[in-house]
Amino acid sequence: MSEAHHVDLPGIIGALEISVLFSAGLIGMLSVQTYIYYKNFEKDPLWIKLYVATVWLLEFAHLIAISHDLYAVTVTGWGNPAALVRYIGISVTPILAGLVSTMAQLFFARRIWIMGMRWAAILCYFLITIRCIAAISTGGVGLTYNAIQPFLVDFGWLLTTYISIGAAIDVLIPIFLCYLLREKRSGGLKSTASLIDKIMIWTIQTGLTTGILSLTSVILMQVVHNCELSSHSSLHPG
Repeated sequence: MSEAHHVDLPGIIGALEISVLFSAGLIGMLSVQTYIYYKNFEKDPLWIKLYVATVWLLEFAHLIAISHDLYAVTVTGWGNPAALVRYIGISVTPILAGLVSTMAQLFFARRIWIMGMRWAAILCYFLITIRCIAAISTGGVGLTYNAIQPFLVDFGWLLTTYISIGAAIDVLIPIFLCYLLREKRSGGLKSTASLIDKIMIWTIQTGLTTGILSLTSVILMQVVHNCELSSHSSLHPG
């Protein structure tokens, strides 16, 4: 038990708790948005309704996965320093998060394609595909590890790559959409221009929010990585 004092509990458990709190807040927001969507857009095609439902289910599964890790660290593994470096969700959460973001980004990339900026849509499709492959690869590699520290040492670059590409896509999509909306705005009626202005604001806010959260994920991952290295050194001196 004395070794537990050498483990950076705030850094390891704190980062995990922050991620769970963020995800819980986002699933709450997503649930409200999903309810509003189904209430106000009953005539939408069935595939869009199923699309929305699938995104919600995947996001909820992601919350369950990281909540499981938090419970394993703070309850079933309490008092055991070795439990602080064993996260089951290391292989599940990248895949679920990758699928959720891929579906959301593909939907907006499709809008860019429909609005006529084909080259921008193709660029987004390419980056989204690379990110999805990286996310699934991260989860697949994670299955071969029973601790996060060696995984981050060997494949932390892969995790950072897929999160960073996602942040770039979250910035590019609002830029392309706002450019296209601005073109539609010129020459339109005043009421139409006002509506487009609101859509542009919502687009920028959404892109900034997801981009900031992606950047936060990269920062928290580096914090966990550094804490894990410190904990591993204290648990296995020499």
